[in-house]
Amino acid sequence: MVTGEGRIDGQSVRYGKVVAGLPGAAPKQALPLAIIHRRMGPEAEMIFDVAFSSIMPSVSAAMPWKEALSRSHELFESAADRMFRFIKIGYGMGGGRLNSGLGLC
Repeated sequence: MVTGEGRIDGQSVRYGKVVAGLPGAAPKQALPLAIIHRRMGPEAEMIFDVAFSSIMPSVSAAMPWKEALSRSHELFESAADRMFRFIKIGYGMGGGRLNSGLGLC
């Protein structure tokens, strides 16, 4: 499952933001969760305690807020590409296969 969050931090888990609630839909190991986010705050890694997950920032370098906002589509697309490349590597390590129709790398 792939989802997004503006900022992921300890509050994402403590206050039940969507990213923390999604894993409840299936057993922990059965529903991997990939989260693309704008910014990672304190205690973001708490999400690993409630979900078999990974987090990928969309902003890849320090930049003013207005620039990040104006480039949001480009930055999200880049983060999604990087994330799916990692997923594809993982499938290769585990012998799994991705559907080539997904338009991945």
